[in-house]
Amino acid sequence: MEFKKMRIGIDCRMLGYSGIGRYIQVLIKGIVNSPDKHEYILLGNEEKLSDFRKTNLVHIKKATSPVYSFYEQLEMPLAARGLSLLHVPHYNVPVFYDGRLIVTIHDIIPILFPQFLSSQRARWYARFILRTAVKKASLIIAGSENTKKDLIKHLNVPEEKIRVIYQGVGPEFKKIKDAISLHGCKKRYSLPDKFILFVGNIRPHKNVYNLVKAFLELRSARKIPHKLVLVGKKDLRFPEIRELFNLIEKNKEDIIYLGEIREEDLIPIYNLSDLFVFPSLYEGFGFPPLEAMACGVAVIAMRSSSLPEVVGDGGMLIDPDEPGALVNAIEKVLADESLKEELSKRGIERSSGFSWNKTVIETLKVYEQ
Repeated sequence: MEFKKMRIGIDCRMLGYSGIGRYIQVLIKGIVNSPDKHEYILLGNEEKLSDFRKTNLVHIKKATSPVYSFYEQLEMPLAARGLSLLHVPHYNVPVFYDGRLIVTIHDIIPILFPQFLSSQRARWYARFILRTAVKKASLIIAGSENTKKDLIKHLNVPEEKIRVIYQGVGPEFKKIKDAISLHGCKKRYSLPDKFILFVGNIRPHKNVYNLVKAFLELRSARKIPHKLVLVGKKDLRFPEIRELFNLIEKNKEDIIYLGEIREEDLIPIYNLSDLFVFPSLYEGFGFPPLEAMACGVAVIAMRSSSLPEVVGDGGMLIDPDEPGALVNAIEKVLADESLKEELSKRGIERSSGFSWNKTVIETLKVYEQ
């Protein structure tokens, strides 16, 4: 078959965001280093993208409109003119772009949980753009089988239009044997000797409030020596998150909130923790439990949305509707060193199946399709 060179644009404006930003970074890094001969146009901040201009087939085009804004609907169709194909790595597609379009849908929170968006205007825009995205897209990349199922059920997307491509975990997420490095991180963040860890943006569907309540019950009634460490951006636009942080403030001797931290510090913090708990009720994929498993930490997560696909038998999955399940699971793992060691081994093995290289290869196949 004769090779047909394409001009493929990738919307990179969310480079630097958590989750989606990492997906974009790994994707364009892999594409830049791939042996194919297509021409790639990276749309976004020129300074942030400068490191990816490694060959004469990679070009950078300025695109600065804020995501989810009216201005992106003016800028992006113009920026994407002359392309064979545009890949938007989130659902915020340019409505007036009329070329071939691939969109990655990580989840459908605006449809399933509109109350988790910050305002009525945000809810309307997100739902409108998401519905537009799935209609306009030539093909859709879903981050999990659960997201594919949601797209079919709630947005009537034809199954043949969807390709499931799992995301990955980098080789930097691993067990650290360097005690000096671990001690330095422990001292830098004033971490206790024993702690339970949560990592993720703290929003209502992450269910952190129930984790805090379960921890406080274990701390007072069962006298566990551990503290709770929370890492991630807090979204105080929601009253339930403000209520959560009032509770945290009242128990600040036992609950440590670190906020957002550098990824290079996150890896030793995973390694220092005794247990990772991810109580989220809905995830399109779920990076934190995968990262924790790769670092050899015992993981507890909910048996909900995509989490069974990611965690599988590499962690302990619990029923989110079962009263007391979270308390019982945490107590069980902390009390049984052999169970904790077994979960650690299974988690490392499970995480090894999620490769960013595989993500890039499968995405390139979708471009060809």
